[in-house]
Amino acid sequence: MFCLAKNRKALLTTVCLAAAYIALVVMFVSYEDNTANTLSLRFNNCVRRSLIETARKIEERDMIKIIGDIACGTTEQAQSARTILADDETISNFFSDIHTDTPSDSLSIKRSDEMRNLMFEVLARKYENAFTRSIQERIDPQFLRQTLTTELHSSGINEGFSFIVICRHSGIVERFGEKPFNFNDSDNPNIFEQTLFSREINDRPLTLIVKVNGRSDFVHRYSSMVLPIVICMTILLIILIYTIIHVVRNERLAEIQKAFVKNMTHELKTPVASISLASEMLADPSLNFSPETYASKCHIINNEAKRLANIIEHVLQASVLEQKHFTYSTDTVNINDIISSARDSFILKVQQTSPDGKIVLHPNAERHVIYADRMHITNVVYNLMDNALKYRDVTRPLILEIATRNEDDRILIDFTDNGIGIKNEHLKNIFDKFYRIPTGDRHDVKGFGLGLSYVHHVVTHNGGKISVQSKPGVGTCFTLDFPAFKS
Repeated sequence: MFCLAKNRKALLTTVCLAAAYIALVVMFVSYEDNTANTLSLRFNNCVRRSLIETARKIEERDMIKIIGDIACGTTEQAQSARTILADDETISNFFSDIHTDTPSDSLSIKRSDEMRNLMFEVLARKYENAFTRSIQERIDPQFLRQTLTTELHSSGINEGFSFIVICRHSGIVERFGEKPFNFNDSDNPNIFEQTLFSREINDRPLTLIVKVNGRSDFVHRYSSMVLPIVICMTILLIILIYTIIHVVRNERLAEIQKAFVKNMTHELKTPVASISLASEMLADPSLNFSPETYASKCHIINNEAKRLANIIEHVLQASVLEQKHFTYSTDTVNINDIISSARDSFILKVQQTSPDGKIVLHPNAERHVIYADRMHITNVVYNLMDNALKYRDVTRPLILEIATRNEDDRILIDFTDNGIGIKNEHLKNIFDKFYRIPTGDRHDVKGFGLGLSYVHHVVTHNGGKISVQSKPGVGTCFTLDFPAFKS
């Protein structure tokens, strides 16, 4: 019951951890979606700012060209134009003034009337050019691409783009650009538009259309920490679950070991007490025993001594299981001879416990030599026969059949009995150390839960395999599988 409660507590803790992990993952996924949407909007704003700045620089370049044309003349406006072109700061101030139609005091030009006249001249030519000059005359594609590249890079957008400039006039679309694309695709979020020369009032508006790549890279660049966080959380969850399982297993093993020590203490006390009592009675000269009684007391001492030897053997087997690097003395072993010898020794114990019981041998294997540790393989055979005797069905005589057979290059040994059988829920644990199969109302089954664990350890460490099939009320079959020795 204690182990069951511990298992339920561990299961509940694991479920809570899994639920918390799922909740955190959902939160992070939601956070990632919101972050992606925010970064997508940021991408749009960066592109729009870049297009606005590009449009401003194109318009300034167009104005500089107009001022340069005026500066080639001999009028007073030409002199003012040359003064403006001579200084970058003056150019910037002039553009600021021309957009507000108000002369600036910061201009190093003494005659404000001449400056005003120059502004009117520039604006007049500008609007005139809007009607008479073609797109190619007003916009240099190389300058446009270079400006767009610079502005997009400054906003953190480093992927490629395609652009086109169109002029819609009288239902006719004039356009130029580097790479053709469907600029009328309104559903494409990567296509942006920007009006050029927006201060001009005419019926030939110019529109810059840009298709910008790299939206996903822009978004992932700033949200790339979500996946590593989820991976770290997954690793942490696995570690926590493994720790819980390990702790539960250790607690279960500690409980089983406590039961083993308790059982061992009880098993030791009984034969010691019996031997002590029988020996004291035999040593008492005041008790005049008949030969039959004397022989009976000696028989008790002999049986209890054998019982102690059996307990010691189990303890030695437990020490073998504790050694991770135990070395076996391997040699060629005739498995048919081992089984026959063990049967001759064990049949007496069977007849004492189950008078009509029998052990039937079927040595069918023609290749019956394996390479293993003789002493421990002999112990394996004894343990499996003893296991069949312990868990026999008391309502019928024990019948244990031991058969050897060959399959390909292997030797298989079947130990089949007609005992009480093993339920399916216990089959996966029967080879665990200290595990004992519950026997219900039967309390005559002695043991420490080491026999089958020792059998599994010896078989697997000598190059073999062990499997079990069982049906409650019918019996159990243990199968040992070893590679046949090749001489």
